[in-house]
Amino acid sequence: TNTALMLAHFAKVETLLLSATPSIESYTLALQQKYSFVEVPHTPPDVRVQAVWMPKAFEEHSVQGRMLSFQMIGAIREAIDEGGLALLLYQRKGFARSATCPKCQASPKCPHCHTTLRYMEQSRMLVCGICGYYQSLPNHCPECGAGGMQLIGTGIERLRRAMEELFPGISIKMAEEVDRRTKLPPVILSSSYQPPLEFLRSATTVGWVQLDLLYALSDYRANELTFRYLMQSRDEASQLQRIVVQHFATAPNALTAFEQNDYQQMLDFELEERHAILLPPFSRHIDIYFESAAQSQAFQLATTAVTSLQNKLPEVTTLGPAPMPVHKKETTIGYKVTLLAPLQRSSKQLRDAIYQLLDPLLKEYRGPKMNCYYDVDPL
Repeated sequence: TNTALMLAHFAKVETLLLSATPSIESYTLALQQKYSFVEVPHTPPDVRVQAVWMPKAFEEHSVQGRMLSFQMIGAIREAIDEGGLALLLYQRKGFARSATCPKCQASPKCPHCHTTLRYMEQSRMLVCGICGYYQSLPNHCPECGAGGMQLIGTGIERLRRAMEELFPGISIKMAEEVDRRTKLPPVILSSSYQPPLEFLRSATTVGWVQLDLLYALSDYRANELTFRYLMQSRDEASQLQRIVVQHFATAPNALTAFEQNDYQQMLDFELEERHAILLPPFSRHIDIYFESAAQSQAFQLATTAVTSLQNKLPEVTTLGPAPMPVHKKETTIGYKVTLLAPLQRSSKQLRDAIYQLLDPLLKEYRGPKMNCYYDVDPL
């Protein structure tokens, strides 16, 4: 959106933004009449939606194949019997979430990102989902020496293995394995909540294996994104007959609003939540990143920057520094500083004030190469 608006500004032309689920920020600007707003009536497709609360399903012993409720299994079987396509969305790559020692509960972690390594069955390796670091699965715990590391959690590879036992003789493929030049298999598993449109438009059944993996993201837009992706999975699937959504959280707002096809319900919830702590659209969100090959010096510079910003810009909420779990070719560690600035402060004034504070710090820095960059209104 921001890119389109800037290009239109440079070209001195008008911009037409179209969305069935506009962002909270864009919709707020329309309500403030900073954007012209035209609402086009839309009749939602006739799709059967089943929401399955997994704690109750486990309690009633109506779960099979590790993570599939009886309702999900029934919907997949219907799609297969009808000659349709069942598209399952499960954003958890690999075979298992971790390899854990049964004695001390330790799990191998990435030496760069400090995140738990997931087990990939195809390569038989423990892999970091962020930087790609990999190592072989140890036979003994690297912490206490106990033997027999246990594979914990269900990744999408493990889910496919369980489904192959439930549906013997049925071709079940990962999205990245599908040859689009041939007929699509009856079941496709996608580790992305935004699968290729070709798969969505061919699906007669869409199954959300665990909605919470999206809803519980450490992002204040998680509820909004969940609602948007649910709507997309329904509206983009032209042959869709049913959606099954499995979730662990009790009545998440995004799911309730989706079931009722009520954008306003989601909007009201988001505005109330964000206003309480002055998140966008009630503030301007700016992220500042400090990245260097020297962890201690990157942290020191980021900490100094936070102190300076808090002292010189008291009206701005300054958060951080938070470690960035990123490993690049020439950068091994980074820290993020987040600013939430009042809307009444002009963008130019704020930008000039930040530059005046940080430019001297960067000029005085004498350590290994330091990258400092900004992300305004990050998506």
